[in-house]
Amino acid sequence: MTRRELARRISQLMPNILRGTHLDYFIKRGLTQTQFLTLLAIHSYGRCRMSSLAKSLHVRMPTMTGVVERLVRGQFVKRASQPEDRRTVWILLTPKGLASLKGFEAIVEKRWFEVLQFLAPQEINGFGRAVKQLMVQFEGHGK
Repeated sequence: MTRRELARRISQLMPNILRGTHLDYFIKRGLTQTQFLTLLAIHSYGRCRMSSLAKSLHVRMPTMTGVVERLVRGQFVKRASQPEDRRTVWILLTPKGLASLKGFEAIVEKRWFEVLQFLAPQEINGFGRAVKQLMVQFEGHGK
């Protein structure tokens, strides 16, 4: 199997992994998919400026401002300014925002656990080694 074929097959797995979990999860927490993607982006940056967030999500600043404002009202994120330059405003996850991401991660983990039960132990070991290598690569390249 080539890398391209493997990549395609993995991408085809993702809808099956997420089916039936993500929409219900968002509804229960009062989040839209866009808001959830925004939380993911903030988490990947650690903290970010509104302009960086809008650019990474490919939306215009007024759109991003509205999304972030709703996340602030829902206490998923907070704004913080720098004491030395109050014009710079950082967007950060709150404990509630981080807990929402961790909760979603737990749902995805549960689905993967269900899917992986069909693999033999030696297949699990091989897949586990590959996943470890991928995690190292992502960590080394700033996610």
